[in-house]
Amino acid sequence: MSDTPTVGLDCKLYYNAGTYATPSWTLVPNVKDVSYPSGMGAADGSTRSSTVREFKPTLQDFSLTFTLRRSKGDSVYEVFRAAHYARTTVEVLALDGLVATAGAEGPRFTGYVFGFNESESLEDFSEVEVELRPAAGAANALEWHTVST
Repeated sequence: MSDTPTVGLDCKLYYNAGTYATPSWTLVPNVKDVSYPSGMGAADGSTRSSTVREFKPTLQDFSLTFTLRRSKGDSVYEVFRAAHYARTTVEVLALDGLVATAGAEGPRFTGYVFGFNESESLEDFSEVEVELRPAAGAANALEWHTVST
């Protein structure tokens, strides 16, 4: 394991153009900032004999958000736009390295595009803020994926 810090520039975002069993990972090249906040709900297990509040985690709340350069005709932009407006799913993989690098890791899941917020700033490139959340009923649950090959 390297002690070199991970730099966001080296991280990669992919969508799956294949199947879950036989993925065909397509790089999302025009992505800017990516984040995937994760938190747990809390069940309060406190009783009168506890003396302090006691908790147990419940449902995990997870989403993946990223800024994508808005480019009509860009096939990657079109994948996320089409999924948003058609209410269909997209499988994504966010890694701390290239998909071909053994040991690269990050979340893999099938999700719906809940947010597709386009902006047209006067002096910046036109961008879209994309938000994905895990899909109800997806055949495969959210997982922390580590590249093995």
